Amino acid sequence: MLLDFATVFFKNKDTRAKIIIHAVTLEASAVAFVGATIPGDRVVLGALQAAMIVRLGKLYNVRLDKSTALSLIESILATYAGPIIADEGIKYIPGYGWAVHAGVAGTLTEMIGWTSVKMFKDGSWFKNSQGNIDKVTVT
Repeated sequence: MLLDFATVFFKNKDTRAKIIIHAVTLEASAVAFVGATIPGDRVVLGALQAAMIVRLGKLYNVRLDKSTALSLIESILATYAGPIIADEGIKYIPGYGWAVHAGVAGTLTEMIGWTSVKMFKDGSWFKNSQGNIDKVTVT
């Protein structure tokens, strides 16, 4: 609701992307802090990040379905597997561990968002080895 309200006032795509990414990052950090002791909190975080990518895709006129957005998240997160694995053990420590988990979730959400924006702008993720657009519709 607040995200929709804020994006009405900004017509610049980059500014709107910044608002979307920062809002979802705050939401992901809050979910990670509150749900740190729940083993399946990564599912909720993944859903938030997938929705963010779909929304960013709409902003940059790229039509994505949820499965394509999730595959984009997986390809980006494969690079950052180390912090995720380290975070998994720390998050069960009350207080400090929860804060670290929230920080890692927020940082990864920011990285996913900005990497997606870069890929949507230059089309790098959508090109296959022959240089043709693959798997999504760019309008």
